[in-house]
Amino acid sequence: MTQLYLIRHGESMSALQGFVGDGGLSPLGIVQAQRLHDRLAATKEIAADVLITSTFPRAVQTTEIIAPALGLTPLLDDELQELRPGRAEGLPIQTFRDRYGVPNYDKRPFLPIAPEGESWGQFMLQVATALERILCGYYPFSKAS
Repeated sequence: MTQLYLIRHGESMSALQGFVGDGGLSPLGIVQAQRLHDRLAATKEIAADVLITSTFPRAVQTTEIIAPALGLTPLLDDELQELRPGRAEGLPIQTFRDRYGVPNYDKRPFLPIAPEGESWGQFMLQVATALERILCGYYPFSKAS
């Protein structure tokens, strides 16, 4: 049987400073990831065969911190990324809203959030496809039942 554990990254600089995109982990995010490392090292509650991460800096940083507790080398997968913001990358939240509006994922799920960005529909398909690929064993080193 395949068991899938999803671990969210620690607090990001974008959340702390209020901009769209990824600025890596905040100081608190680093502490959060270290605490998870310590917990996993102490409890051994996850016996993983593979550790796969998004290529976003905040996810990579989190994974690099917890990987030694699992005894694994992280594998990067570009399809496990959060919604790609396109030209909104790096914009302060209010500037993003003034320029592109507030995304309405319920009424317009296929409208990109900004030029060169993804829509909610594209994001959901991308992540679902990546998870299916991993769970069905189409990923190097994954074990499907």
